[in-house]
Amino acid sequence: MFKRREIVFLFIASIILACNSDQEEDQATVALQEQVSIKTDSLVNKILGDEEGLIRGFDLGIPISKVKELENLEQFSETENELGYTFETKEDELVDIYYLYDYSQFLEEVQVDIYLNDDSTSSNVLEALTKYFTLKYGSPVSHNPEIWKASKTDRVKVSQIKQKIDRGLQINFYMED
Repeated sequence: MFKRREIVFLFIASIILACNSDQEEDQATVALQEQVSIKTDSLVNKILGDEEGLIRGFDLGIPISKVKELENLEQFSETENELGYTFETKEDELVDIYYLYDYSQFLEEVQVDIYLNDDSTSSNVLEALTKYFTLKYGSPVSHNPEIWKASKTDRVKVSQIKQKIDRGLQINFYMED
């Protein structure tokens, strides 16, 4: 049978192997989380734009002609009070941005519909948006949906969409009366 020394050696060896295995799993988990974070941050940056302003370099109340002139996404619709722009991610996820304007041709609201492939991605993007808006505007004034006070009159609202077909998020930038 085994001698006491061999048993101690096998015990110590198994602990070392287990620790190495845990460290490798931890490193793999951290690497996966970093990849998810980078992908999520990239998507959030593309949606919101890295320009100043409420969203994509625009503030509510500006002439809609400025949006038409400067927006660089693909336009897919235009009605008498709405401009629609879109882009698709590498993972075949879709983002539609609607610029809504009033009869005097001034931007009144922006609605962003983010169609994501699964609830996990949706939760990651929601978390990133929550952190972004909280850093930019302070704590939300309400939860579920999350609403931030961007200025005296401007609000930002983020809602999670969980329907049978559509999964994702909706962001609304609007003026509160």
